[in-house]
Amino acid sequence: MTIWQTLVGLELGYADQYFESIKEVADFIRHRQEYFEDKVEDKDTYWLVTEDRLGSFYIHFVPKELWPIFRQAQIKEPQEQKLLEENSFLLRQFRRADVRFIVYGVPKSKIKL
Repeated sequence: MTIWQTLVGLELGYADQYFESIKEVADFIRHRQEYFEDKVEDKDTYWLVTEDRLGSFYIHFVPKELWPIFRQAQIKEPQEQKLLEENSFLLRQFRRADVRFIVYGVPKSKIKL
């Protein structure tokens, strides 16, 4: 099992505390007019990581307690594209790139966007 598979499979027992923040980030992504750029933003209880991966932008919602595992996955397994696509939401399509949103610690099936 890869680090990404482990990370995607984790479910925080208090994941519902993130639902409002997840919805706000998703709405921001949907309404943003310009392209995204690689960056890391430190929020109160989570990190928001934007990266350009092989022609798609990925916005990662990473609860702070999962940050060490996320960083380890980025460094040791940087090319897990298929797994990320399967576990993300396609929120925008620009002419040159898709914008995908992936949330860790909350199962995709529990997120209503």
